Amino acid sequence: MNKPASNLFHARNRHQGEYDFAALTVAHPPLAAKVWPNGYGGESIDFADAEAVMLHNQALLKHFYGLEWQLAPGALCPPVPGRADYLHYLADLLAQDNRGAIPQEDILDIGCGANCIYPLIGQAEYGWRFQH
Repeated sequence: MNKPASNLFHARNRHQGEYDFAALTVAHPPLAAKVWPNGYGGESIDFADAEAVMLHNQALLKHFYGLEWQLAPGALCPPVPGRADYLHYLADLLAQDNRGAIPQEDILDIGCGANCIYPLIGQAEYGWRFQH
């Protein structure tokens, strides 16, 4: 299974191109047990395997943002690249009302959800602070 073409992501999204599973498994070694040859000369995981998806997202957060992250039992695993995309587009929208500059101060109050993915990525990318 291959990742979608990078032109589907916002230009500032760190998750462009193919996943570098060698780097991701260095960042988060438990992922290595779930990586396999994909038949196209690369590597992948079984995206239908909930544990593999969780480990993959943990690896993405550790590799790209330096974050340790664990889901609560039974919680849905958010797709990190897509959630980062939402925040980059939100930053663009907020910049429209801020003379083209992405705000760096406390800007809004949104729900964090059970997994806190938006505050984690928003703080790492833009220094935003989220309150509940």
